[in-house]
Amino acid sequence: MYKDMIQLANTALKATKVKFNDDDKHFVAFFAYKTGDMKQMQVLIKEMQAADTPEDMENIKTRYKEQMNITGGIEQVAEELLVCIERYRLEQENAIGYLAATLNLNGIKISDEEIRNTDMMELKDKRPTGYVAIYIGNGKVVEAKNESAGVVYGDLTNTEHIVLIGRPQ
Repeated sequence: MYKDMIQLANTALKATKVKFNDDDKHFVAFFAYKTGDMKQMQVLIKEMQAADTPEDMENIKTRYKEQMNITGGIEQVAEELLVCIERYRLEQENAIGYLAATLNLNGIKISDEEIRNTDMMELKDKRPTGYVAIYIGNGKVVEAKNESAGVVYGDLTNTEHIVLIGRPQ
C-alpha cells in the first residue's frame, strides 16, 4: 500500500503547475505514506501551492506533521529511507521509459525491458565532461555523440574511452 500512496503523491505533484523542491516533494510523499489519506494529501498539495513565503510553507508542514504520528528515532529514519528509495525507483522507471521513447523516435527499436537489461557506460573523450552510451549487446552501442551527429547506433570500436559501466535495476 505504501508504494501506491507514494506513486499517487508523485503523480499528483507532477500534475501541478508549481515546481516543488525536493524537500517539499519528499514531505508530500512521506505524508501520503504515513497517513494513507489521498484526499488529505491533495488538500496538502493545494495549500502548499498557495503558500506565498517560505514561512507559510513551514507553517503548513508543521500543521500536517501533527497528523503523521511521527515517532522519531530509527523507525522514522527507516520509514523516510523507504520513501526516498521508492521515489528514486519511480523516477528511474520514468527515465527508462523516456529513454526508450526517445530512441524509438530516432529509429532505434528498443523496449523498456531491453534498456533495463543493458549496460550503461560513461565514456571520456576530448570533452571535459564525457558522455553516456548504452551497450545493447553483440558489440553494439547507442550513443549521444554530439549535437550535429545526434543519437548514433553502431559498433563499440574504442574501449579505451570507457570510464564506468553499470546496469540499471
